Amino acid sequence: MKEVSKEELFTIQLDMVQFVDDICRQQNINYSLSGGSLLGSIRHGGFIPWDDDIDLMLVRKEYNRLIEAIISSPDLSKKYTLIHSSQKNAYLPFAKLCDNRTFFKSDLDTLNEGTGVFIDIFPMDIMPTDIKKAKKFKKKALLNNLRLASSKKGGVSYASASNLIFFLGKLVLLAPWHFMYQNRYEYLNSKINLFMQQYNNTDEKNIGYVSSWNKTEYMDKTIFDEFEDVKFENRVFRKIKRHDVYLNQLYGDYMVLPPENKRENHDYYKWYWKDEE
Repeated sequence: MKEVSKEELFTIQLDMVQFVDDICRQQNINYSLSGGSLLGSIRHGGFIPWDDDIDLMLVRKEYNRLIEAIISSPDLSKKYTLIHSSQKNAYLPFAKLCDNRTFFKSDLDTLNEGTGVFIDIFPMDIMPTDIKKAKKFKKKALLNNLRLASSKKGGVSYASASNLIFFLGKLVLLAPWHFMYQNRYEYLNSKINLFMQQYNNTDEKNIGYVSSWNKTEYMDKTIFDEFEDVKFENRVFRKIKRHDVYLNQLYGDYMVLPPENKRENHDYYKWYWKDEE
């Protein structure tokens, strides 16, 4: 098996975001780099040096439009596979766009193992304005997602985001009620999607990725009112115009580099080319 080099990994991911970006510009869909990808674009002009993934975010209405547009794209089956929550046996409350030429092996992430290099696409939903209610809402959503991930035998890797979530996922596996949900992907996904969207037609003011482990991922929904171009490596993608509000909420003084022991990466993934297997 030939391992995918870091440079190749970056190029594959950049091409996938370009694929999404082209669709969004053609159909006037507003999207933004998110999380560490947005931070990387502002602080480093691209990838965070010790990280190697790209995440995107869209408000739920735009997210649904994008999923439909990707599904109808003639390039989808040729180059990519889209994993999304409307599919039978789906196990994630967000979407993954995966490269068809590659696959990975991991001791930690057995849930996604076998899929190609991917980018994650997150729906942003309205959340309670009251912070205590918002935190309680997010906590319940995370528990539901751990149930979903653990419903696949041997696959608690929603947890792949961190060892802590992996540990919590294992605790879910040990819970007596866990067995009620074994292989009930469709039921759980439907339940989670309805739960995440319950405030979308209300006057609540906050927005965020409801199922994020980050307890501070909630902010004023008006940050998704305006978008602009941003340089990311040798490409130009899109971001929310008020990125400062978002990044301050998630990371605090985000222009200051974190200590080395806080620099998280995804080194538990090993990527390989299929045609060299």
